[in-house]
Amino acid sequence: MAGEKRDNFQFTRLYYEAIEQISSEADKNKMYKSIIEYALDGTEPELEGSLVAIFSLVRPSLDLSRKKAEAGRAGGSKSKKTGK
Repeated sequence: MAGEKRDNFQFTRLYYEAIEQISSEADKNKMYKSIIEYALDGTEPELEGSLVAIFSLVRPSLDLSRKKAEAGRAGGSKSKKTGK
């Protein structure tokens, strides 16, 4: 994943509720760490089984958040002029 390292990201209740359904504490910790490292540093996680499924649902919102943050640093997108 391209882009600069970030200092923060939004962690939603949806992520928390999904992760809390994981029975293994080790897998929960792995999922939390994977989301954090991906969101802040762009590190691709090495996951298996149901963890891949959970991450695949979280990833699009993390990617969108990164795009918005990068656009904000660049001054946002230019508005389109409409001609009359």
